[in-house]
Amino acid sequence: VPSLLQIIRKSSLSECRYLASLALGCLGAVDPGRIGLSLACSTNTNVDQHNARFVFVDSGEQFYIELLERAAVAFSGILDASMQVECSYSIQTVLRELFGRHGSESSNLWDMLSDQCRSSLSMLRKSSFILHKPLQHLPTKRPIIECEQVKDFRSWLNLWYKITAAKIRHEKLKIFFGALEGLVNADIVFAGFILPQLILQSIIEHNLTCMNEVIQF
Repeated sequence: VPSLLQIIRKSSLSECRYLASLALGCLGAVDPGRIGLSLACSTNTNVDQHNARFVFVDSGEQFYIELLERAAVAFSGILDASMQVECSYSIQTVLRELFGRHGSESSNLWDMLSDQCRSSLSMLRKSSFILHKPLQHLPTKRPIIECEQVKDFRSWLNLWYKITAAKIRHEKLKIFFGALEGLVNADIVFAGFILPQLILQSIIEHNLTCMNEVIQF
């Protein structure tokens, strides 16, 4: 898995990036087009194929920056008042995890964000939103599409996200994915960004034993 991601990130050959994308898709049922890999064979002359870098969930600070930038864009387009509260809580939770409860930690990461992103999210660094939602028990029936809660594509997508996010073992990412449910529900473009990252993290966690064996040799 790390090798495939490395090829997609850095290979100067579009053919190699394309094949690595297909291999990753076969491994985890990920549609390459859903993780921005349409650029792998892009004919757009404005895209520098040699220097293009894809940010994945295992990219550390770069992933957090990409996450906050996209969250800010999604948040700015939400007009529904109840959705705004839920999304405010989502972003507030992520910011607290990254920068501390009072917004005083990891100032370098904050400085790396764009001016527009900082402007959109600054008020949420010290906000105190509380989300009042009834406790929901996740269904155990499989496949998910046959669950009673599934009424249409969006309800299936949201339920699939919640069930998968609950299985993540990485402590910080588990908090992020769980908190971002509000933005996933509110913005389909943001969902298109975060869902593949959730899938990739699941693939990585379920292949850790194999990956560690390779590293040892």
